[in-house]
Amino acid sequence: MRAKIAVLLYCSTVLALSVTIPRVYAGDSVPEWARGAVWYQILPERFRNSNAFDDPTKDDVFDSRDGDWQIHPWASDWYKLQVWEREEKASFAELLAQRRYGGDLVGVMEKLPYLEALGVDVVYLTPIFEAPSITKYDASTLHHVDNNFGVARDEDRKIIEAGGDDPAKWELTKGDELFSEILRDGHVADLHFVIEVVFSYCGSEFWAFQDLKKKQKGSRYKDWFQVISWDDPMTPDTVEFDYAAWQNDKNLPLFKTDDLGAPVQPVKEYIFNITRRWMDVDGDPLTADGVDGWSVRHVEGYSVSFWREWNELVRDLKADAITTSDLQSSSDQFINRYGFTFSNRNELANLITDFFVHRKNPVRIVDFVAKLDDLRQRLEGGEDFSSLVQLSNLDGPRIASVIAKSKRAKSSNGHAHNGDHPVKPDSSERKIQKLLTIFQLTCPGSPVIYYGDESGMWGGDPPDNIKPMLWKEFLYERESYRALYQNLEQTSDNRFELGLFNMYRGLNELRSENPALRIGEFRVQLTDDDKGIFVYSRRHKSNEVWVFMNLSDEEQHVEINPGWKKNRKVIEAFSTKKYKLDKFDIKLTLEPISARVLVKEK
Repeated sequence: MRAKIAVLLYCSTVLALSVTIPRVYAGDSVPEWARGAVWYQILPERFRNSNAFDDPTKDDVFDSRDGDWQIHPWASDWYKLQVWEREEKASFAELLAQRRYGGDLVGVMEKLPYLEALGVDVVYLTPIFEAPSITKYDASTLHHVDNNFGVARDEDRKIIEAGGDDPAKWELTKGDELFSEILRDGHVADLHFVIEVVFSYCGSEFWAFQDLKKKQKGSRYKDWFQVISWDDPMTPDTVEFDYAAWQNDKNLPLFKTDDLGAPVQPVKEYIFNITRRWMDVDGDPLTADGVDGWSVRHVEGYSVSFWREWNELVRDLKADAITTSDLQSSSDQFINRYGFTFSNRNELANLITDFFVHRKNPVRIVDFVAKLDDLRQRLEGGEDFSSLVQLSNLDGPRIASVIAKSKRAKSSNGHAHNGDHPVKPDSSERKIQKLLTIFQLTCPGSPVIYYGDESGMWGGDPPDNIKPMLWKEFLYERESYRALYQNLEQTSDNRFELGLFNMYRGLNELRSENPALRIGEFRVQLTDDDKGIFVYSRRHKSNEVWVFMNLSDEEQHVEINPGWKKNRKVIEAFSTKKYKLDKFDIKLTLEPISARVLVKEK
């Protein structure tokens, strides 16, 4: 059992409601280990650089370049240009796309104890496959770990460049073996691993596409892609070769589909073979070195029947494996047709963010509750609430900056006030972040923590949301913004926020110790829009957890009868003291923008 952590959690018509979400999961569709599990999403290139010998080189980043280039210093000011950048005639956004910080899987392995201490259950990795970009969605191959993520960059590159679709000829690179070791070590620590992937398109450096581009109609992979026109050998000075690409981005060629919307047979076989590969990396069923799940992007690129068949393969390989999709339908009945376990919907996260963040024009608590209930009703007729709940991700600004921008959008006289400037959140904005996080980690579903949110990271729209991870042991330069905002002289202290980390860790510990927070029913107990009071509970059998929130800027007092037959003792989370009921009533004082959590003693 994890050590207790003392944390102070800062975070109106009175209406007692009986809105209940009966169960988090329907039937046995979700394996036990995944029910209410806490996920932690990692972008490896920005998580930890623990092997500088395999850092990307200039040739890994550019097709050709005469000028200087270097790995970016991890703890440097994000907005400060290095010498090579100052010599470039490029925009700041273009320079950021060229930066590499050298994060690798060695760093992930080194920080597994950190993830254990944080109390996460699922390590959620963005694509780890060989690719030229930072995020690796433009795969050059799907059957090898990126050579800059491992321990033998140049040796691995030779194996990767061999390509080929015959799994019998796929060697394990040192990077592949390292990933296998991470999986084994993580499983010993009771961690599970989900990897993100795109199956419907690849990068223009993908080995089969490169063969097609070179050999044209003579390529054995000519039927893998959606070719629009072939190059004419009679016109050597022009290029007629054209093909379908995702969102018409020619760096992301689409794989070909058949008349039913499934990938053509050779592509399907490749997808199935790489699925088998990563679910048992070394091919030995006695070693626990397979991934525990997949997160698939661009699911709508293929047919329902294909995804059902692929999901069946996944569970044939590992019965308790999970799969997630990016389908945004509000109906689980629709999503379940595809065979996925979870959907990484934006709807729930957006609803939560709108309620807690945009308090200048606040959504009434009673209306928020009604919207939650409406969403619950649309999810499998009220029987399922199995969404992943993620507040920050690769596609948008970090939650800390969403809060800061909303709060600073207008000054008291209505004029713009640094609304778009990417400065560090202040203490009042951190209170809102903490309150929002408390709800994320105590509401139904599986919370997903985006790397660094727990350590205090902030950042606006991409690519400001993928700064290098803040670590307690590093001394970081202050962030200054003059390079982009000449009139903004403010600088920001950039350091690991231990208090925020401890709050996340304490909430994760609370989830671990109380099944009510993982799989219990959700019941709204009290709302008071005049006072800004929101009280709800989670219950599973005899285990109950009550959350009391004050969303107002003033201290508030709450009295409520929990309906218990006995005058039970109650444990207050993050406190060494036991809370005693006052003649069956709970009576609490709540500081402004704060929450208190009570657990009924078993």
